[in-house]
Amino acid sequence: MEYRIDNTFEIPAQEEWDRYLSSPLFEEMLIDKDQFPVAQDFISKMTFGQSIRNYIRQHNNKVGTLAVSYVLCRHYFDQHIPEDPWYISPGKDGQSIQYMPEFQPKDWLKRYWFSYFAEVMYFKIFSIRDSLVGFINEYYQMECTQDSHFVGSVSKKLKSRRKDIVDFLSDFLEDPIYKEAQKYRTEIVHGATPMDVSSGVSLKRNVDTQITEIAEDGAVIEKQVKAAFQLSWGIGDYTGTKTIMDNLESVSTLMGRNIKCICEMVAEDTFSVKI
Repeated sequence: MEYRIDNTFEIPAQEEWDRYLSSPLFEEMLIDKDQFPVAQDFISKMTFGQSIRNYIRQHNNKVGTLAVSYVLCRHYFDQHIPEDPWYISPGKDGQSIQYMPEFQPKDWLKRYWFSYFAEVMYFKIFSIRDSLVGFINEYYQMECTQDSHFVGSVSKKLKSRRKDIVDFLSDFLEDPIYKEAQKYRTEIVHGATPMDVSSGVSLKRNVDTQITEIAEDGAVIEKQVKAAFQLSWGIGDYTGTKTIMDNLESVSTLMGRNIKCICEMVAEDTFSVKI
């Protein structure tokens, strides 16, 4: 059988959907619209009902699509991708290095689909982080523009009113699990995916290096010189599917826990439209 992208995409069985969609992994990411007190004047009640509730609904829909992506990601992860070891040297046929020596033809496509849905999960997780900040912006009516400086703008405006929320959000962004996820997401968006083997070629310019010369009298002389460039080869880097899956689940749990705490802090303030 010829394995192709189209004939290796699989719809998970109903049992898988039931098992993973019922997982508590994403529950705390959801925002409960009924936990926030609302001032009883007409404008405040109408604005919260039409605007804030709608924003919360959109945020929760993102969480739902993240859960669907998780089911599909786990589906391929659970099939076992034989990447340990991810290289051997020498290779089975005498190669200097052989990557993924235990892979059969279908395994390449299983890893492709796992990587595809893992990347989608990273996009969704960070989108959910941004929509939480957007919710704070809407709730406190700060009117910050959603651009590349959005998180910083919201934090700056909120600091004079609820420094505790700003500090909590800042601590969350410095958590090692979050920063690891951010590293993978940045590599996916702006560079090459960490879920494939990098080339291993390293080119450095204007570096100090050591050379060996033979003097006229036959003496061996070691000299330190400045090289215009230095080219080296290695095995490359690779981030295994288990490392990625563990991080996705850990950062999802962390994200949910922090969203719940921040929403509880926001709910200390009654929503009231500023006139």
